[in-house]
Amino acid sequence: MVTLTFRDRDNLGHFDLGSLEIYIRTSVHGLGSQMLEKLLNADGGDYRGRILRDEQGNSYEFQEYRDKELLTVLGPLKVKRAYYTKMRSICWTSQSFGGDSNCHPYSLARR
Repeated sequence: MVTLTFRDRDNLGHFDLGSLEIYIRTSVHGLGSQMLEKLLNADGGDYRGRILRDEQGNSYEFQEYRDKELLTVLGPLKVKRAYYTKMRSICWTSQSFGGDSNCHPYSLARR
């Protein structure tokens, strides 16, 4: 950057402040984008365990980490997030054993 600035001064007889300002702004935005990406990914993808349960009793099973691409004022970045799918339960009632209900969760995710 310094070399280009002084080359412009030698060729033009003055500094090209407009070009220098754009170069500095672009560099700082790139640095800010990298820092923001690291900050947003610092939680390890927000992994909360193999199975999650919400207040209504629904279960969600961890499937994989996925990248989400974001465009910010600082520039593009990728955020890594844990991806969960809702699990369903298979329930049946056994009449021969007094009508007890048995439920077993299974995942809807394709493997």
